[in-house]
Amino acid sequence: MASELYAAAPRPATLLLIEGGEHNNSGAIGWVEYRSALSAFIKQNAR
Repeated sequence: MASELYAAAPRPATLLLIEGGEHNNSGAIGWVEYRSALSAFIKQNAR
């Protein structure tokens, strides 16, 4: 479903897929990736 939501999202948009991640565990196993993506988003959008 993530790919479908990403395809429908207005641009710019970013899709972060966590290898082995599922609905309930992606935050736990992908916290490094999430932190990196969030930091990049903040740097790009901070005013």
